Amino acid sequence: MRIPRNILANQVFHHSYWWTYCVRDGKEEFEVSEPFTALIQQKPHTLEQFFNVLEWPMVRHKLSEALQKKNKSELDIRFMTTFDIGVEQRFFQNSLHIIEQNGVDVIWAQAVEITEMARFEKEMVDAQGRLSVQQIQEQQNFLQEQNNLISSSYDKQSRFLGLLSHELRSPLLGIRSLVKRIKDNHQVSDDVLLMLATINMTAEQANYLVNDILTYSQTQFGAVSLRPVKTSLAELLSNVKRLTQSIGADKGLMIALTQINRHNWVYVDSVRLTQVLINLIINAIKFTQYGGVNIEVSEPHTGVFHFKVTDSGEGISAEVQQSIFEPFAQIESNVGESNTRSLGAGLGLFVVKELVALMGGDIRVSSKPEVGTSFEFDLKLELMDSAEIELLEQAEQDKPVETETLSAKVKPIAAFKPQQSSAQSPSEPTGKQQRPPKTKILIADDSGINRMVLAGYLHDLHCDVYEAADGRQAWDLFQQGEFDYVLLDIQMPIMDGLQVGQKILHADKSLKKRLKGVFAITAGGETSAFGDEAKSPSEYGFDRWLIKPVGKEQIIELISENFRKKGSKTIIKRSDSELKASGASNQDLIYHPSDIPRQFESLIPRFIDEMKQSLELLLQYNAQNETESIKKMAHYLKGNCMLFQLENWSMQLKTLENLQSKQAKTRVKTGEEIITNLLEAVKFLEKSL
Repeated sequence: MRIPRNILANQVFHHSYWWTYCVRDGKEEFEVSEPFTALIQQKPHTLEQFFNVLEWPMVRHKLSEALQKKNKSELDIRFMTTFDIGVEQRFFQNSLHIIEQNGVDVIWAQAVEITEMARFEKEMVDAQGRLSVQQIQEQQNFLQEQNNLISSSYDKQSRFLGLLSHELRSPLLGIRSLVKRIKDNHQVSDDVLLMLATINMTAEQANYLVNDILTYSQTQFGAVSLRPVKTSLAELLSNVKRLTQSIGADKGLMIALTQINRHNWVYVDSVRLTQVLINLIINAIKFTQYGGVNIEVSEPHTGVFHFKVTDSGEGISAEVQQSIFEPFAQIESNVGESNTRSLGAGLGLFVVKELVALMGGDIRVSSKPEVGTSFEFDLKLELMDSAEIELLEQAEQDKPVETETLSAKVKPIAAFKPQQSSAQSPSEPTGKQQRPPKTKILIADDSGINRMVLAGYLHDLHCDVYEAADGRQAWDLFQQGEFDYVLLDIQMPIMDGLQVGQKILHADKSLKKRLKGVFAITAGGETSAFGDEAKSPSEYGFDRWLIKPVGKEQIIELISENFRKKGSKTIIKRSDSELKASGASNQDLIYHPSDIPRQFESLIPRFIDEMKQSLELLLQYNAQNETESIKKMAHYLKGNCMLFQLENWSMQLKTLENLQSKQAKTRVKTGEEIITNLLEAVKFLEKSL
């Protein structure tokens, strides 16, 4: 049965979705079907009234495209539009057709509702997106777990290497000190002297290797930091030459030094610079059979020092040069291995590269086979002013003790003026050299060799010495008698030096009536390798942090000063407990650009800008009592301040971070004081640039 066309046309006209558009006599005509009018509950007369404001530009473009189509029968333009009906959104697909009416092209758009299809498609896309996000999140979680596992294993390995190196280094330093005491205090035959020299050289070589292992583990663990001090380059280079001469002489090689720099006194980490130069010289000796090694230091520009170590060895091929600074890289010698060849693990040049970079330089190598090799680098070092240099040089002239060798006899020392002992006989002849009164000293070290060396020095100075082999013994002895000075090794069994230092720090005052100083002694030299990196040595209860080997001159200097006397000159910085949240004065927080390590000089302006912005933000967080935001921001800034070695700023931020667990009233008021003081200190630093 066929339905008449007029009935079908009438059905389409009155019950389906459609709209028409044309331009007649320069005017736009627009009409929509009754179902559309009922749907949107209005009768639109223009495109803009009918379509979504975001869609009608697209609709006009489609209409223009359709009207420009030459072959109307091939017209196939479709697009989707949406209509907001209350809280619901309806979707329609529009298919354009052109009908010619009285010479005018009329566009008739047939619209089919596809709302259910669009919703289904959106749900499919959303589901796929959720699945993708979930998969990505799972993958990220897996990678993070793997990364944490690797990092944890790597950190444990690095810490183990550091501790192992520390334990190896301690007895080696003790051996060297004992050899020195034997040579200084006893008359021995030439054969014994030769054996002592061999023992000393072997210990030195092994010590250099252990130094490299320790430094390597510290670089991997992020525990290496620079400690610039006032340094005479001439003295440093002389010591480097002296330390390496015996190794070179054993192979018949000469160690030469050429120094043509204009300035001598600088601020530099003398320990690290010495380590770099010794490593380069030892490496040069290792691959040189004839001739020698030359150390050259010049100053091409004021404050810029050029260091160059050149040998007359077999040279390094271009291929090998590309990998010599990698850890554990071993260079094969083309000539026979000497029986005095230095110990090595392939870490020396890697350590050199890392330390030079830390000091702001860049190590370079140039070499010609059968001619020799040169390693060179430039360092920009801060120069000391003339007034400081004059004082230092005067102090050097006034030194009562020789620095090259120490006699077994105790000479009169002007600086050493302890109080007179009541046990000393008043009738003792005054014409003879008067012995210093007894000073009571406690030594704690698990190495018997190290205790023997330190005790020997102190007995020479007529001190009463008490020895402990572990931390518990040290603490028991400390409680039994009053001591003038305490020397604690950091790494000890049962109770380490840090724990003993803390106990002494918090001990009853009655036990510390005579106490003038507590000193930490370690083969590592880094507090961060054993304790909280945000703490200073004073927070552990120490007045000085000493690095083995401790020489007799250091012992004399230590027991010549009362570090606990009010107003005494000491290197201790104020501790976190002293820098209380509401009591830290602005003066405690004042730093100058010269207080910041030189390798960070170019970063200071950026650091200051970030500090100011972050502190302003912290003030807002504090006013709004947003504790979590304050903790995160303070923790982040604390890390930056530690990097720039601004210890008191770091301590204040740590206090601010800990404050967030206190009561709101105290927290907000004290927090505002801390942040305001820090902001003033940052602005002062900015003005000082």
